[in-house]
Amino acid sequence: MTDALSRVSSASLLLMAISHIQSDLLQHIEHSWDLDPYLQHIIQQKQQDRALFPKYQCVNQQLRRMGKLVVGPDEDLRRQILYWVHTSPQGGHSGRDATLKRLKQLVFWKGMTKAVQQFIRQCTTCQACKYDTSAYPGLLQPLPIPEEVWLDISMDFIEGLPKSQGK
Repeated sequence: MTDALSRVSSASLLLMAISHIQSDLLQHIEHSWDLDPYLQHIIQQKQQDRALFPKYQCVNQQLRRMGKLVVGPDEDLRRQILYWVHTSPQGGHSGRDATLKRLKQLVFWKGMTKAVQQFIRQCTTCQACKYDTSAYPGLLQPLPIPEEVWLDISMDFIEGLPKSQGK
């Protein structure tokens, strides 16, 4: 049986979460539009004629592109949004593609793909916990059986074993 939350899109859930967690984030996004003359031009033109710039919409005094909230050229704001989307419990340091997909459901800015890629490269948690992408080494090869006593001596150095009875 489905409930009301399962019918809500993931983009709507992210937008609701952002609005509850960081109420001033929307104000920072709106302020970022003042930093870009091109976005200011789009806003002014959309107020005069809604048919201009068909990819952009003004909804509730908010500039949107294809339904996504437009973020201006404020690098600190973009980094803050990236940090929240990537490192939140829902984001879980999930990698470039998943982070980009989640981010594209919510906001838009030019160069978002490169920004996400650079952010992931600089994320110390992601870099420290990378999985091994090298080819599978294959089956273990046994050492040759020595033909004489004490002809070949080998040792296994095992470190980091848990203590057993204090030793």
